Amino acid sequence: MALPLTLYVLGDADPFAGLDPRVAVRSIPVSEIDAALAAHRNGPFLLGGSGETGDEAARVAAGILDGHAPVFGLAGLVLIAPSLGEAAAGGLDLPALVLAGHDDLTALKHLTEASTRVRFVVVPGAETLLADERPDGVVPAIEEFLAREIDIAPVVPDDWARLIASDRVDVEVRSILARRALGDDPDYRPQAMDAGQLALLREIADLVVPQEGPAIDIAARVDAALARGEGDGWRNADLPPDPEAYRAGLDALAAVWPEGDAEETLRAAMAGELDLDGFDAAQLAAWLEDVRVDLVRAWLAHPATMARAGFDGFATGGTVLPLRGFLDLGAGTRETWEPVGVSS
Repeated sequence: MALPLTLYVLGDADPFAGLDPRVAVRSIPVSEIDAALAAHRNGPFLLGGSGETGDEAARVAAGILDGHAPVFGLAGLVLIAPSLGEAAAGGLDLPALVLAGHDDLTALKHLTEASTRVRFVVVPGAETLLADERPDGVVPAIEEFLAREIDIAPVVPDDWARLIASDRVDVEVRSILARRALGDDPDYRPQAMDAGQLALLREIADLVVPQEGPAIDIAARVDAALARGEGDGWRNADLPPDPEAYRAGLDALAAVWPEGDAEETLRAAMAGELDLDGFDAAQLAAWLEDVRVDLVRAWLAHPATMARAGFDGFATGGTVLPLRGFLDLGAGTRETWEPVGVSS
């Protein structure tokens, strides 16, 4: 793990003992969890629970992702032998690790069907009551999950996280930003493209938007948006609908994509210097203009990028009427509620 995390455990934290010291494990009574999270001030956090508290942890997580809680920074769930019903499982739309014993498989099968982000791990040798039977199997599984699915996302700076959690931000906007901030699925399966097309789009994304440190999988986010039918509301008349254009354009580029200097090939295509099967030079250049816009937009939409760019235009007053908006519109200035450095 590159960064410290806080793991708020509802109820007994003993099953989570022994984690990397950079994970601050805090045991919180269920009745106090809302207040504890509202007071959270330091980096991303996770929610945890064992047994019956798993239902409550899932409920709290769903409320955060829905934007109703004045909280920001939830990165995932870690649940040990939870007693999650199907209703609670439906809220697991985030990276979640569920540890259980062999006898829990049938009872918890619905978890893997409720969300593609649930990672279900059966600890060897454990039948049930996992934390009591095989505590030695819990810590390695949690740390692997943290490294693989939590530590891969850009971190939103604390002052920006507090702004998003504040009453200056609308509930729906906070929900959108909370979901965008979640780490991308390392096992993401393309929906609008095939695996080869997505792999090539990721290479193009690395050239268009090079990222340092934990990266946003902007190519996967573009694919998911295409599958949902989302876009910028228009298309070039010389191109087919966006999903078709992406598939055809990526297939055409794949035929000439080099092992070596891919940047030069991309530059030539963007400049209208390549004629390929299915696309003439002008069509290819027009399509790649759309691709660049989509990739950059997916990158800019992430709250960590907004913080890096100093954009806080989402904080226009929340649900308080009349909206407070911005009062000082001068260049190079910031209002007292804005994060430090926003004017730079």
